[in-house]
Amino acid sequence: MDKLEFEYPADFIDDMEVQAKPELPPFKASAVLYSVSAIALTLSFLVVMIDLASRGQAQHETLVDMVEWNAFSQLGTIGALNGLLFFWLGIMTDRRGA
Repeated sequence: MDKLEFEYPADFIDDMEVQAKPELPPFKASAVLYSVSAIALTLSFLVVMIDLASRGQAQHETLVDMVEWNAFSQLGTIGALNGLLFFWLGIMTDRRGA
C-alpha cells in the first residue's frame, strides 16, 4: 500500500480519445413526398375496394361492369393520380438533391 490508488478523473480525458457520436443523415424532403404518395395510393385503392365490397354479390359479366363509373371510382382515380404525382415529385426532388 505504499502507492496511492488514483482514478483518472473524466475531466482530464483527452478530446482525441472521446469519439463523437455519428450524425444523423440530413432530412430529405422526398421522404415526405414518398410517404404521402404511399398513403394516397393506399387510400384510393381502399375506397374502390370498399365500394366494390358494399355492392353485394351481384354478378358482373365484365371488368367494366364491375368497376362502374361512380363517385367512389372517381375518388379512387383522383387519389391514385395524386399518389403518382407525389411519387414523381419525390423522384425529382431526389435527383435535385434537396
